[in-house]
Amino acid sequence: MLVRPALPVKRLILPGRALFPLVEEFLSKGLWVVFTVTGVSMWPLIRHGHDSVRLVGLDRAPRRGDLVLLKVPPPHKKYVLHRVYRVEGDLLVTLGDCRLTLDPMVPVDSVIGRAEAVLRKGRELRCDSLLWRAYAWVWLAAFPVRRPLLMGLLRLSRLKRRLRKGAGQSA
Repeated sequence: MLVRPALPVKRLILPGRALFPLVEEFLSKGLWVVFTVTGVSMWPLIRHGHDSVRLVGLDRAPRRGDLVLLKVPPPHKKYVLHRVYRVEGDLLVTLGDCRLTLDPMVPVDSVIGRAEAVLRKGRELRCDSLLWRAYAWVWLAAFPVRRPLLMGLLRLSRLKRRLRKGAGQSA
């Protein structure tokens, strides 16, 4: 059971270079952190600039389908929020939902935290829910045919945007 300290909520706006070392520090102290996701590597489920994730420290070993924040080892020295594709002993392979290639293997101790929930429009999508786990399983299983799926989703997204734009002009 995870016990969260009752602390006042503080909102900071920081660039990733300054934010993620703080995230790492807070998670190591047993706190949880919420941040707005930037970047498109987790599209279509997590949208750049719109969705946030609530991270907790690693309270168990990462498993396939988990959404984890990891610190990519040197020479890259960056932080990445990706889904666990495969665990092999003390190593894991991650993958962004919008990526067509697997990330290089990294040690499990590169993982800083695990997403507990995705926050969108005031709603919370729990990452341990049956629906979320099913999505992760299907999306990871579809990896070999991801390119046409992503192209279709991108076309649908553009069509939806055009329809919204057209509806706004005719009003």
